[in-house]
Amino acid sequence: RELLEAALLTHRDDPALLETLAQLYEYTQDAAGEYRCRKQRMMLDRQDKVRNLVEVAHATAAHFEAEARAGRMDEAEAKRSAMAAIRDMRYDKIEYFWINDLNDIMVMHPYKPELDGKKLDQMKDANGKLLFLEFNKVVRAQGAGFVDYLWPKPGAANNDGVPKISYVAG
Repeated sequence: RELLEAALLTHRDDPALLETLAQLYEYTQDAAGEYRCRKQRMMLDRQDKVRNLVEVAHATAAHFEAEARAGRMDEAEAKRSAMAAIRDMRYDKIEYFWINDLNDIMVMHPYKPELDGKKLDQMKDANGKLLFLEFNKVVRAQGAGFVDYLWPKPGAANNDGVPKISYVAG
């Protein structure tokens, strides 16, 4: 914008150049607006995809719960089977699902099994967000929803984490 203003002052006597600069400015504004729209659309598409995938994992757990309620499996076997099925689920090659309860206990994490059984109410991301409290806050308030945060990428040396968005459901 400053460059445009300087060019307008310097070349105010050249109408053809001024018209070209005005068109260029309009084009860059349109392109910037288009970029913002595409970026927002990509984020909404990503959220839809993540929500749909979590709904599949949630339905898998619900299936095993229904099997136990119907007496075709005992409760412990149903829980083990649901955890095993969900532990092995992947999307986009490296993305995964975990299970935590509403008491902030990690029930199953496929990449960090050392977290299983641990209370995670004090686990913070690099920005200070209390992750599992936030996940459960969303589930208690809405039943399900999105939470953005930073999480260490599997195999990465950076402890600050990478931006993630998760759809959590109860």
